[in-house]
Amino acid sequence: MNGKNTAFWLLYLVAGVWVQRFVPGVDVLAPGILVSLQEKRTAQTLWLLLILILIQEGSGSFAFGAAILWYTGMLIIYFGGRWMFEAENFLFVSLLGLCLGGAHLTLINVMQTLQELGEIRKNLPMESLIQVFVFPLVWLLVRHLRKEWALHADTV
Repeated sequence: MNGKNTAFWLLYLVAGVWVQRFVPGVDVLAPGILVSLQEKRTAQTLWLLLILILIQEGSGSFAFGAAILWYTGMLIIYFGGRWMFEAENFLFVSLLGLCLGGAHLTLINVMQTLQELGEIRKNLPMESLIQVFVFPLVWLLVRHLRKEWALHADTV
């Protein structure tokens, strides 16, 4: 990755972690992985995945593995759905967001049960619903900013 590309992703990570502080339980960093996948930049995507897994695992309250399952599920849904839909289509991204909302609800319920954390979080369905709507919106924003960033980087 070149310097401007690295700077973009560092700013994205900082902004995403900051937003997640105010919207707990919702992953606003996952759309960045989708944008990177759509750019077909394998090395960049692998680095982002590694960094995001470390961030999510380090900031979460579950035992190690929830973020790995989360991002693996996202990749499986993406690659499974990509053969049916155009990968950059808003409908596809919205369906991916819907699937991730359901995956969030399921994954958190399973992790809470496995770790015997007692009562299930009452706001979990709302977190999952927010995830459904936030995912495609953040994807649109990141995709637009990436195009602007690349355009600006080419003219400088």
